[in-house]
Order: sequence, then structure tokens, then C-alpha cells
Amino acid sequence: MKKRLMIIMAVIMAFSMVACGPFGAKDSGGNAGTEEAQLSGGWGEEKSPVVTEELKALFEKASQAEEADYIPVAYLRSQVVAGMNHEVLCQKIPKNSEGTGTYAIVILYEDVQGNASITDVFDSSAETFASGLDGGWVVSEEDVLPKEAEDALDKAAKEGNKEYEGAILIGTQVVAGMNYMYLCKGSTEDGNAALGYKIVQVYEDLDGKATVTEEFGFTN
Repeated sequence: MKKRLMIIMAVIMAFSMVACGPFGAKDSGGNAGTEEAQLSGGWGEEKSPVVTEELKALFEKASQAEEADYIPVAYLRSQVVAGMNHEVLCQKIPKNSEGTGTYAIVILYEDVQGNASITDVFDSSAETFASGLDGGWVVSEEDVLPKEAEDALDKAAKEGNKEYEGAILIGTQVVAGMNYMYLCKGSTEDGNAALGYKIVQVYEDLDGKATVTEEFGFTN
């Protein structure tokens, strides 16, 4: 009897391993997890948009050969190749300017020796802003979307009959109320995920009414 039970348990365990695959179950969204996507050569979304010091150093190195400086703002996706591709929202600031520029989604390639180069840039017309000035925009360094920012975007989307997914807070500005700037995901007909992103600005007044004031797409 014990021997029969052991055989049955072994069969059940073997079936479970086959069903889950070598990386376990899929995530709640029905897509394979980041590790599986990367190991199969695909893009994997980062768990946190926070930019590390190492990534900042890579962009500083790669910008030396470019006509603009690229300052990373939010880490979006990565891809394991013969090295690593990094997809990052950046401030694109022309060299010898006074520190203003536009937002761009940048693909940075890091080889196995640690060398870095920018391989693709998706531009927008959304202007960057100086951080920390009185009454000015302040760059967000939040790991997750704060509740008040999430509520403002939800109200603005409902008011404008729109849908926004995967929002990352880029910055805030205190006015007579609050301005919010987000990076949101989207889809494109050609399947190029970077072209599907958009920057969305929302104004929330003192009574809590929120409205979308600007939207910016990305072009290659």
C-alpha cells in the first residue's frame, strides 16, 4: 500500500513540473515572468522604474559620443542579448544648452565588457523641466505610483473617456491644485512597444476635479 501511494505521489509531482514549466507558473496577467522573457531573448519589464547609479553611469558614458546628453528618468524594460539592452525614459538635452530639452525613450546597449552605446532613440515633444525650483516641477523618484497620483489619473481618464495603463509618475508641480506628469503604456499596430508609450499631463484642482491637459506620443 505504501509503495502504491509513493508511486501516485511521484506521478502527481512530475505532472505539476511539466504543467508549470522550468520557471514556474505564469504571472497574474497571463504573461511569462521577466526572468523567462529575458532568458528566451525577449524584453522583460523591470519590477521598479527607479534608476540605479550604475545605469546613470552607463548613460553618462554613452552620451559622450552623442550630440545630446541623455539623463535616465525611469527604467522600463531590459533584454538579455550578447550583453544587455536597456529601455529607459530619458531627458534628452542638447549639448551646450541651458539644461532644457525633451523626453525620449532610449535603447542603450551594454556589452559584456561594460561598454555602453545608444542604439535607438524614440523622441517626443514633451519638454523637460528643472527640478526643485520654487513653483516648478519636481522629478518623482517614487518606486510605485502614489495613491493620490493614481486617483487623479483615474478621474481624468474617466472624465475624458480614456484609458491609461501601467502609469509611472514622472513629476509633480504644486499650483492652485496639482499638476501631474505620467508615462503610460500603450500598443501600436506595428508591435513596436516603445512607440506605444505616451506622456500624459493631468491637472487636479482644489476641489478634486482632474483633467488631462496634454498628451505626447513618441516617434522614431
